[in-house]
Amino acid sequence: MLLEYELLNRDQTKIQRLKRQAKLRLNAQASQLIYKEGRGLMRAKMSELLTGSYLHKHQNILITVPTGAGKTYVACAIAEQACEGQHSVRYSRLSRLLDDLSSWKLDGSYQKQLLTLSKKALLIIDDWGLEKLTQEQASHLLEVLGDRYQQSSTIVVSQLPVKEWYNMIGNATHRRCVIRSVNPQQPPNRIGW
Repeated sequence: MLLEYELLNRDQTKIQRLKRQAKLRLNAQASQLIYKEGRGLMRAKMSELLTGSYLHKHQNILITVPTGAGKTYVACAIAEQACEGQHSVRYSRLSRLLDDLSSWKLDGSYQKQLLTLSKKALLIIDDWGLEKLTQEQASHLLEVLGDRYQQSSTIVVSQLPVKEWYNMIGNATHRRCVIRSVNPQQPPNRIGW
């Protein structure tokens, strides 16, 4: 019994540490998701995503619906479940991630931080597409997504429809590479309501 208690305690401690390190914007619980008919959130799709099988397949998730629909809450609920499954998670708004990347470039920790981001089982990029990216920002984003491509999972949360992402990313080369990293030939799990 003592051994079981110790193992359970270690698991719970690890899960709490993973949740702290994830820096999730919301304390979202899968059990609190609202599936009412008018909302259009599909229970079957969410049940599948909450199992975490997409993490083992290194699949991405796109959450694209208008403002105020609860996109961030859904992403954080999925991330909470990933932490419960003892997967490492990192949440960041796109603007903050781009600022961090620029800062890391200046202080010399850029490569180390890219490696850290690439090792996260799940990266959530929220508020995707609120502003048009500069060439430098697109390059930084390409580095992050390129390192993660087919190695780990990414959730992109955006109110901007995917067809409008091309206008958000100025440079044509970066545009194709970034969008392909997030939205490859095989469609990612897509949640839209």
